[in-house]
Amino acid sequence: MVNRIIDPRADRLLLSAASHGRGPLAAHVLALAARSAAGLALPAVLASAVDSVLSGSAVAGPLASVAAVCGLVVLGEAAASVTRAHFTARATARLRRDAVGGLLSGPPRPLSATGGGALAVPVVAGAPEAAGGPVALAQSAITALSALGAVAALGLLDLWTLGAYGVVASFGFLVLWRFMADSTEAAHRYQHAQACLAERLLNSIAGARTIAVSGTAKREARQILAALGPLHAAGRAFWEAVGRATRGVEVLVPAVQGAVLAVAGTGVVQGRLTPGALAAALLYAVQGLAVFDQAALLSTVARARAGAGQVDSLLARPRPRHGSLPLPEGRGELRLEDVTVADSAGRLLLDRVNLVVPGGGVTAVVAAGPQGTAVAWLAARLMDPDSGRVLLDGADLAELRPEELRAAVGYAPSAPRLFGRTLEQAVGGDAPAPDRLQAAARAAAIDDYVARLPLGWHTPLHAVAVSDGERQRLGIARALFREPRLLVAEDATSNLDTVTERLVNRVLTVAPRRGSRLLVTRRASVAARADLVVWFDGPRIRGVAPHRVLVSDPDYRAALAQAPGSGPAPRLAGRAEP
Repeated sequence: MVNRIIDPRADRLLLSAASHGRGPLAAHVLALAARSAAGLALPAVLASAVDSVLSGSAVAGPLASVAAVCGLVVLGEAAASVTRAHFTARATARLRRDAVGGLLSGPPRPLSATGGGALAVPVVAGAPEAAGGPVALAQSAITALSALGAVAALGLLDLWTLGAYGVVASFGFLVLWRFMADSTEAAHRYQHAQACLAERLLNSIAGARTIAVSGTAKREARQILAALGPLHAAGRAFWEAVGRATRGVEVLVPAVQGAVLAVAGTGVVQGRLTPGALAAALLYAVQGLAVFDQAALLSTVARARAGAGQVDSLLARPRPRHGSLPLPEGRGELRLEDVTVADSAGRLLLDRVNLVVPGGGVTAVVAAGPQGTAVAWLAARLMDPDSGRVLLDGADLAELRPEELRAAVGYAPSAPRLFGRTLEQAVGGDAPAPDRLQAAARAAAIDDYVARLPLGWHTPLHAVAVSDGERQRLGIARALFREPRLLVAEDATSNLDTVTERLVNRVLTVAPRRGSRLLVTRRASVAARADLVVWFDGPRIRGVAPHRVLVSDPDYRAALAQAPGSGPAPRLAGRAEP
């Protein structure tokens, strides 16, 4: 429980959010300070007004002072509300941008251990929760300072009254400590349960068709709803902590007021205090107790620290190291030098592999296991080798500037995802060139499909219903649009019909004048059109030769046995889809 209260990484993230929004936060602190200062002045001016009324003196001045101080309190509260909203919105945007950056900049491998729901919760829920932390802390600090000021003012009025206040109010610190411990722990459990629920729901949505045909919908629904139990328990624990703190304060406030009233009332009888001073003492006592009546603020802080921990889980993900070297001139020669890759379970996928993919040609990679996918991911730098180097035209991919690497290497996966507002952006990015866009679409045999749409390339992406084959062709067009020096295609035509596949393969198996192709496939038709075939048998290369040479080997034919129409090549065990 103490570890939940002391979380340096989460606290540093909250401080970082505060520093990035220091302008609105400073304005918020000033508004809170002005409101608190006016609040501290109110008992004094009210005491003056009461004594003036009881003594028969002029009351216009004291009453005007009371009205002015009340007006400052209202204005300070209004300004605090506006600046709080400004800072929270700004900090939420910043934290979400950082969280998404941490999610997308990391390699695919670490994603395999974490489901999509667990990754989405920090961005959707954790960031806004964390953004509320600095303003809640600022308000809590100002409230504490105001309470200290009220206690000091109470001491200036009467030390005996201050002593009575201190004896009773000291029990409030025990209430606060227990509340922070219980609520922080419950907030962490609640957000973890949220992530589990979201992960199960997203996984079921992704596999909706499989669930439907297998008749397991009721079982999946039960598994999803089972996550509501921990969610309910954590939420109940959180609000029970709030309830205990509220009940403690409800007992504390009248106890302190009774003690102050008894001692200060005795002072009025003894002539030590005036009636106005008695009223001020009661108001200062209530203001001094405000430091204990912060269940709502402290619950916000607890949720913020839990949310900051969620966001930090994305920021702490390992990020690939990038260099600053430019890419030298070349024709897309890819080299793997003594490369070893293991999956998350420690099984070797590639074992000290040395491979040269010649520039200016088409090379097919054939493997019965996930070795082809490993080579494709290495070539596109979707992962780094555990040992060894991957070079493009003599330059280590890890040493290249990221913008040069992405411009030089194109990647067409077997199950591409489409991003952007329109089809044009999904294929051509933010600055599509119409001629190149049309040429890429024609090469991927998707131009007729786009031409049939009423809005053509300007069709909103969310309004397009595409089949798996059409999605693959759009992914190929996206890779071809960039005119990369090295195009990596990972079983990119597995969902196409025979005629369309033949058309697309004619393009993929012809290298451009200043580039090369690396095709991961289990289809004999693709391997036969390649200039060279790299055949993996387990984690080692068994043969490098044209298809017509390797096809006489029955083991090589077995590696191609599932094609055509057999679906994509096997995925890397324990690794996520890029």
